[in-house]
Order: sequence, then structure tokens, then C-alpha cells
Amino acid sequence: MAQAVRLPPADRHWEQLQPPGPVPAGRHGHCAGAAGRRMFVFGGRGADLLGDLWSFDLEAHHWEQLRPPGPAPAARQAHTAAMAGWRMLLFGGRGEDLLDDLWSFDLQAHRWERLLPPGPAPAKRQHHSAAVAGQRLLLFGGYGGQDVLDDLWSFDLQAHRWERLRPPGPAPMKRFGHTVAVATGLFGREMLLFGGDSGEPANSVLDDLWSFDLQAQRWEKPRPPGPVPMKRFGHSAAATGQRMLLFGGYGTGLRKLCGSPLCSCCPPLSPFFCEREHSALAVGEVEEAG
Repeated sequence: MAQAVRLPPADRHWEQLQPPGPVPAGRHGHCAGAAGRRMFVFGGRGADLLGDLWSFDLEAHHWEQLRPPGPAPAARQAHTAAMAGWRMLLFGGRGEDLLDDLWSFDLQAHRWERLLPPGPAPAKRQHHSAAVAGQRLLLFGGYGGQDVLDDLWSFDLQAHRWERLRPPGPAPMKRFGHTVAVATGLFGREMLLFGGDSGEPANSVLDDLWSFDLQAQRWEKPRPPGPVPMKRFGHSAAATGQRMLLFGGYGTGLRKLCGSPLCSCCPPLSPFFCEREHSALAVGEVEEAG
């Protein structure tokens, strides 16, 4: 399905956008990120694996396919993209096989660069999550081909090195198809993690909410009062201010949740669209990494 919709946070109503001209082919399992007034979409699967890169002008409502010169990531699905200032960082996913490559796309120069950091690095995976916080790219979980993963990694955007984090105390169980987003809470920056699928034989779909304190480097499990979103995986989430918005996905028994209400959690995340492995993001000013 190739549709673009937006949800202005103040208005709280959906608007389907119908841009003129060429549009990306219908797809799922792609990634998207926003910087300034543009949204960037890469890859996914339609009739075949896709490796195309598109830019959507959020003011003019116009799509443009970008064709950067030089090396570029292979076609893939179930990868992640995270924005670090005017760079989009892409990791992993599944192409012809599972992938563990890390790429940086310069949003102003329109060039891809493959990053080859020395030392230990995350294993190949798909359906993981990733988010940028300051000068770090944080990556959690996913499916590694044989096992569901629960490891947490940090990539230093200046030193170009991976480090596996092993926070003390309780932590989220292994999972894939979950979401993370970084926002400002009452006590500073935190990364929120929600849902996913543990891969267990029974009761595998999750509805737990975790917060990773970026300063203290530890996991906490908030228990917000009132109703909570249904168990789900393959949903989308994004951060805007102190609010997290979450949409769609699959529930237990692979039940589609596209018609389910939009869920809000404070603090952290923003808007989305569905069919399966859709994408969503909050749009605002570019936050420089640092």
C-alpha cells in the first residue's frame, strides 16, 4: 500500500495526502526518517525487495526519487533508519540474506557512505529497533535468523565504534517487531520501548513498556495508569515533545490493528499508518547530534 497520511498533533485528526506526480511503489518493511521539512523513505518489499530512496517535501507535498551516485545499500526490508542531524543512519535488515551493515546518508550532499567501525559489532538481524540520542545510535533486539535477540548496542557517532551495553537490573526480554523512540521525560532524555514478539511458543506478543534512562544507563518499567494499548508487533511509533503516539501493527493471532485507536503515552512518541510493518515519524526542527 502506497499511501501518505499525517496527524497534526494539535488537531488530532487524520489527513490523507494525495501528492501529484510519481510516488513510491506500495511496500512494507521499509524505513523512514524526517529532517527539516523532508521525509526520506528507503527500501522495503513490494512485489520484490526494494532499494530505492525517496524524498517527500512536507510543505509542497511532492515526492522525488533520489539517485545518489556511488555505492549504496543493497535492497532490503525489516531494517532501521535513525536520524542524526543531517544524516540518516541505516542498519541491518534482510536482503537476499540477513544483514549487519551500517550506512550513513548525507541528507544535504545526497551521498551514501558505508561505515566500517573496528571491533565488536551487532550480529546480523532484522525487525530490530534503533534510535539516536545525542552522539549515540542505540540498537535493541530483533531476529537473528536462529534466535530472537535482547542485546543493547550503542554506536558512538564521533568515534565510530560500537559498544555493547549491559545495564544492571531488570531489562526487556528478547523480542522483534517492537518500537523505540527517544523523547524528553521528567528527568531528562529517555528511550521508550513498547511491544513486539518474543518468539515464544505461547503468549509471544507483548504489551510491555520500558524506559531506558540515557544518563543513568539503566532500564525501568513504567506502569502508566488507565488503559494500555493491546499486545502488538509490527506497529510504529514516534516521539514529539513529551508524548508518544503509537499506531497499528499485528495483535495476537496476527489480527490487524490498523483500525484500532491511536494510543498516546506520556512521556514520549508520534504518528503513523498501517497495513503491515508501516512507518511513522514526528516532523519538526532538525536536532543536531551532540
